[in-house]
Amino acid sequence: MELKWLEDYLALAETRSFSMAARRRHVSQPAFSRRIQALEDWLGVTLVDRSRKPLQITALAEQNQAELRSIVTRFHELRSQLRAEEGGEPRITFAVQHSLAANFLPRLLRRLQDAGLRHPYRLRSANKEDCVGLLVKGEADLLVCYESTLTGTPLPMASMRRLDLGRDRLLLVGAADAQGRPLFGADDDRTRPLPLIAYPQANFLGKLLWDERLPDLVRRHAVETVCISAFTIAVRGMALNGLGVAWLPESLIEDDLRAGLLVPLNDVAPPCSMNIAVYAQRSAPSASIDSLWSVLPMCREDLEPSNC
Repeated sequence: MELKWLEDYLALAETRSFSMAARRRHVSQPAFSRRIQALEDWLGVTLVDRSRKPLQITALAEQNQAELRSIVTRFHELRSQLRAEEGGEPRITFAVQHSLAANFLPRLLRRLQDAGLRHPYRLRSANKEDCVGLLVKGEADLLVCYESTLTGTPLPMASMRRLDLGRDRLLLVGAADAQGRPLFGADDDRTRPLPLIAYPQANFLGKLLWDERLPDLVRRHAVETVCISAFTIAVRGMALNGLGVAWLPESLIEDDLRAGLLVPLNDVAPPCSMNIAVYAQRSAPSASIDSLWSVLPMCREDLEPSNC
C-alpha cells in the first residue's frame, strides 16, 4: 500500500469527482482511477459507488473517513517531527480547527514569516473539541479556533492567554448553473425541497447553526438533509458538485465565490458571524511562544475575508 493512494482517496472524498481529484493530484484521470482501485484491492473493500451519478462514497468509507485522514496526517506529522528533531530546532505545535487549517492558517504563518519568525511548525488539525483537548493536555502550544458568544468556550480561562485574530462568516452557498444562477434556493417555490449538506449537531458549526440559523430555515423551507459531515473541506466539495446547499466559512471559499463556482444565498438565510481566536497556556512559557505571541496582534491585517 502506498501513502499516495490514501491521499488520492481523500482528494476524491473532498471533490466527489474523479476528474477534479485527478487534477488536484496532478495525474491523469485513468491513472488516478487505477490508484483508487489499487487502494480498494489492498483494503479488500469498496470505497466508491461508481454506479451512481454523481459518484457516492460508500457508507463504510464515510464511517471511517476520519481515521483514514488521521493516518495520513499522523504520517506527515511524524516526518515533520523527525526532520525538526534532527535539525535541533524548537518546533511550535498548532492545534487548528479543520475549517481554519485549509486557508486561514497558511495566511497566518505567512504573516509570521514576513515578521521574521521562521520557526518550524507542526499542525494538528481536528474538530474544535479535540483541539481544545490537545492544548489542555500540553500536546499543542497554540490553539486556533472559531468562537461564538452563543457557544462559549470550554477552556479554563484563568490558565489561558487569548488574542483575537479576526472575524469570519458562515455563508449559506450553493453551486451555480452555466449562467451563474444558483441551482437551489433562487426561486419562490418554498415547497420544493432544499437539499442541505449539514454538520453534526454535536460539533461547533452544527451547534452554532442550530442556535442561530437552522430553526428559521426549516420553518420557512422544506429542507431535506442529503448528507451530514464534520469536515468542511468535504462539505465544500459536495456543494461545488451540486449535491446541495451548505454553510461554509467565507475564508475557506473566497476563491470559489470570486470565480462564481459557489454563490451566496443570503436571501434564503443571512450570514452567521464568528470570531477567530488563538490561545496558549500561561503555565507553559517559552521564548519561542513569547516572541510569536508579541507579533500575533500585528498579523491580523488582511487575514479576514474581504466582506467581514
